[in-house]
Amino acid sequence: MLSDRDADEIARGRANGVGGPLIGKWVDQLLADRKERVAQIRYLRQRLKQAFTYLDGLLEGRKLPAVHCPRCGKPYMRVSGLSPNGMVYFHADRTECRLEPMNGRAHDR
Repeated sequence: MLSDRDADEIARGRANGVGGPLIGKWVDQLLADRKERVAQIRYLRQRLKQAFTYLDGLLEGRKLPAVHCPRCGKPYMRVSGLSPNGMVYFHADRTECRLEPMNGRAHDR
């Protein structure tokens, strides 16, 4: 992400009329920063929606349906995040499925 120091440097440069490739680099950094923040907010909204559904079910005494692993289709007991953006699904039979979207492959462990 763009640091406060970098953001101040960009603001000073714009005030002094700096142009050319330096401005292009700064704009690219700002766009990359925005893209990362949007992805974080999208993930946070997804998790908040899941938490609401879970807590609402607890309040109403509903039993939630089993959730299934996207890799093998078996119900899973727990899921854990891998950095960056990967997931590990833990099954009742002590097997694990790993999804690692960074390289486009998923593999069992």
